[in-house]
Amino acid sequence: MNSSVWQVIINEDDKFNIILGYYPVLKMNDFMKDKQEYIKIPYDYYNDTKIDVISSNILKDNTDGKGQAEIYISNPNRNEITDILVENLTTKIVGSRYDEDSQSTIITLEMDVVKEEDIAKSEYNIVSITYLDELGGQHVKEYSENNIRRLDVTMYRKVNLYLDFVKYINQNENIYLTDDIKITDSKLPNNITYTAILDGNNKTLDLNNERIIRGYFMYYLRGIVKNLKVKNMNLVSVQSYIGFFRYCNEATITNIDISNSSVLIDNPSGETVNTTMYVGGMIGQSHNSNFDRLSINDFHISRGEDKSDEYIAYHYVGGIIGESNSTNITNSYAYNLTIDNMYRDSIGGRFSLGGIAGTTSSNTIKNCYTHGTIDTEYSEVGGIVGRNSSTTITNNYSYMLIESGWDNVGGIVGNLVNAATVTNNMFIGKLINKNSNEFYSVITASRHTNSNVRNNYALESDPFSNSTTIITDTNNLSAFDVSSAFIENNYYEKACFYSFFYLPDDRGKRCSARD
Repeated sequence: MNSSVWQVIINEDDKFNIILGYYPVLKMNDFMKDKQEYIKIPYDYYNDTKIDVISSNILKDNTDGKGQAEIYISNPNRNEITDILVENLTTKIVGSRYDEDSQSTIITLEMDVVKEEDIAKSEYNIVSITYLDELGGQHVKEYSENNIRRLDVTMYRKVNLYLDFVKYINQNENIYLTDDIKITDSKLPNNITYTAILDGNNKTLDLNNERIIRGYFMYYLRGIVKNLKVKNMNLVSVQSYIGFFRYCNEATITNIDISNSSVLIDNPSGETVNTTMYVGGMIGQSHNSNFDRLSINDFHISRGEDKSDEYIAYHYVGGIIGESNSTNITNSYAYNLTIDNMYRDSIGGRFSLGGIAGTTSSNTIKNCYTHGTIDTEYSEVGGIVGRNSSTTITNNYSYMLIESGWDNVGGIVGNLVNAATVTNNMFIGKLINKNSNEFYSVITASRHTNSNVRNNYALESDPFSNSTTIITDTNNLSAFDVSSAFIENNYYEKACFYSFFYLPDDRGKRCSARD
């Protein structure tokens, strides 16, 4: 009921003053005493409690335009909804319809991160609903911390400048790249725990070969990073954790590629080093995480000249990750990877080196491959993993040239120190033993008695020369003859797990899609 209705019903002779939301007041002369005051119509009359959010349906995020959601509001009196306020978002009602069956109003709400005080995150609280009563009076239904109505929508800061990129990482906000960006002013993100979502939109972050002496770009990831390309990364450090991501815990990384980049383990200051180092082309160390479709291309990991009097360190070095625990790594690869100059120290220290991971514990590594070279004087070297504990390694292949002067060197796993599963893998590379007294194997050099090592494959002849020397393995190894492998497609079929895998040979063959 609006003011015009009131005028027709009780004020046709213009004897009352009408203010919406108040009882009508009889018009009286100013000189009369004790004039009637305006009395607000009791709030319960409108039964505000019937206006309430029932549920919501997210229509789209704001990566392409503005975000939209449908808000279902209990509204038996069919009050007009004029505004819905959501914390940290700019909102606007762009549609409204009434559902008779549920006696609810369905509001289409447009949302975006526009103002500086807005925040790009993945969970918001509805602050209030503004509506009109039967008399046209405006009322606000407010929600408190004890009476929350949540809106689970992922909103992003759309970024096309590097300094904004760093700014919103520091503010722990969701980020969506709209263009390629390049490092400026040598500015890096702060040492924060990033728990938001970074969607690179398949754009490229160019680090311009600037020396990053702290050894990492992002400090601690506990969120999601996806669809990002990184190039020209130059990490130079002797810190405990080295990689684009220093450390990951309960993180998800999907579809990330790092190319034309390098890591140099260097100690130019000459300070004494006595530590454990976790070095990866992409990740230093991870726990309880999931990684899928990670790749490094044209990547070099090396050790610089050590000028310290003492250098006693354990190094876990992997093409993609240094050390991983309770982590799944799937559909990933390292191509044109070089790990070299890993020499022995005069006092102490050791290395565990792998094409995918330096050391693993309670992991799954599946559908991955490596291509490149590893040259070291240390033990525990593998084409996929250097040191493996309780990890399932299956459906992988390694096309690596591995040279070492120490023991426990394998084409797939160097040292298997605990019960684990190593099945359906293939080594098509070459192992060079600088010390003939050490133990090498085309699959895994050292294995725990409770391990399951079976159905693994290797070539009969040397793929790096015309040699016909037979590579043998005593534990469930089937060998393929290199001359017939490509003709009969047996090795080719075994190596092709996913469509983006390809055989790194002159034939240029690509694998067909696989289930």
